Amino acid sequence: MRNLYYCKYYSPIGDIFIGFLEGGIFKIKFGKLMEEDFIWKLMNLYPNYSIKRGKVPNLLKNEFDLYFNGNPVNFRTRVIFLSGTDFQKRVWEEVRKIPYGRLMSYSDIALRIGKPGAERAVGGAVGANPIPIIIPCHRVIRKDGGLGGFGAGIELKKKLLRLEGIIISDNMK
Repeated sequence: MRNLYYCKYYSPIGDIFIGFLEGGIFKIKFGKLMEEDFIWKLMNLYPNYSIKRGKVPNLLKNEFDLYFNGNPVNFRTRVIFLSGTDFQKRVWEEVRKIPYGRLMSYSDIALRIGKPGAERAVGGAVGANPIPIIIPCHRVIRKDGGLGGFGAGIELKKKLLRLEGIIISDNMK
């Protein structure tokens, strides 16, 4: 049986739970979540793995430390997709290319992956992102400039955008 590891990173936005294998990160979850809930979800999603507590991988810890201190970070931490359709993975890879402090719309992503008009499907894939921050889904907004959604809540999305120096106007809802 292969091992999956989990750990907790203490950040200014709250605890961040991380699921990883020796080869890379496959899950990040934050918001109002208890450690037991995260472990339970991992056990249910990946029943053929043994779940073990680990330490935050050094590269990710260094990158998160820089990021949460307001420094531009181009995350080099390796990601592993243990789930997701081919379409979702294409969207996630494209979202990962959005530079720090920049925004892109769902329709921009759809065009970049060769699926013009697939904004809703892109939105669904962005919403299913298993590795937020590293795959910066918080940088994806609506074409009209609205913020769109965010799995951990719109207030957290605003905090992450402000951290990156993006000015949030009153009309960005």
